[in-house]
Amino acid sequence: MSDQYSTIKKYKGSIPIAFATNNAYLAALAVAIQSISDNSDDTYRYDIYILYNSQLNIEKAKRIKSTVKENIKIEFMNVDAVKKNRSFTSFGRFSEEAYYDLLVADLFTNLKKVLFLDCDLVVLKDVKELYDTDTSNYLLAGVQEYLEGQFILDYVRNTVNVETDTYFNSGVLVINCEKFRQENILEKTMSIHSNKERYIYRDQDYLNIACNGKVKYISDRWNVRCFMPESLVEEIKDPALIHYAGNRKPWYKGECILSEYFWMYAKKSAFYNELLVIRGE
Repeated sequence: MSDQYSTIKKYKGSIPIAFATNNAYLAALAVAIQSISDNSDDTYRYDIYILYNSQLNIEKAKRIKSTVKENIKIEFMNVDAVKKNRSFTSFGRFSEEAYYDLLVADLFTNLKKVLFLDCDLVVLKDVKELYDTDTSNYLLAGVQEYLEGQFILDYVRNTVNVETDTYFNSGVLVINCEKFRQENILEKTMSIHSNKERYIYRDQDYLNIACNGKVKYISDRWNVRCFMPESLVEEIKDPALIHYAGNRKPWYKGECILSEYFWMYAKKSAFYNELLVIRGE
């Protein structure tokens, strides 16, 4: 498609969605966006913002646009100006980009609400339903995290200092940007980040601390995590979003449950051949 937005079209409304990525996750991001496109409502526009720093290969990233529908608008946003002197150092599997969810409200000062998604997921339903979650009395909406093992349970209670049944996964969030700005959540999380060595899950822990008591919990169907026991995954009725959180990814060798959904959308994306190479096929 030569000009993705050449057709002037009226839409009922727009759905703002933010992702944060680096070069390593571009192919996965392409699949996530393809799944949003395929399940989108043609009468709405989906404004997808890709947050990045100066290291991203922008020309390569723009290939994502080539396979989506015309109601999908993709914009690349360099976060360097908003990040300023804040230090988001990589740690283990947490890259600098993992912290960009903390910046969302200050990046989108003109928006009341933003849907923030990790790159390692696919949607099976229209994300408008998720975006329409009423967060007017909450800082954000998310899904309660699956916690396993006494060490992690004790860590959440004693270090993060929240109840285990209130701890949420930060990979799928509906962020109330107005309330984030009103309550200065960015600076609160940055204050926590100054003691980052204490925290295992970094940005997820920071948000759980800063937003504690002001979270709306939504159905597991909007964040089916593939590290959960298969028996629990099978109990979730009508899954709407598959999140390949954890170390097992569909594009790596080895078993990963529900990977068939990833490859269903991967085949339609501009990065399918690259994903096959990564997997060694």
